[in-house]
Amino acid sequence: MEMKTAIYFNTSYYLASHGKEPKGRGFWAFDAALINGCFILPYGEEIYWANGTYSEARAKARKYFAEKYANRQTLHVNVLP
Repeated sequence: MEMKTAIYFNTSYYLASHGKEPKGRGFWAFDAALINGCFILPYGEEIYWANGTYSEARAKARKYFAEKYANRQTLHVNVLP
């Protein structure tokens, strides 16, 4: 049985840098940070880039990381500034 990965997006780095939550159109960067509570790579080691609105880019990132890290319980992804 295939387990579905729960993906959570952390916007704290973006918020600290820009003073507001991410929104609008742009070129967005996402960084896989934690799998099942364990760090997988140093900050910024694996960055996925996507363009479009924040919602569109987040959906693309969700699909990318869900395929790459399939069958994990949880995955935390940072939205980079």
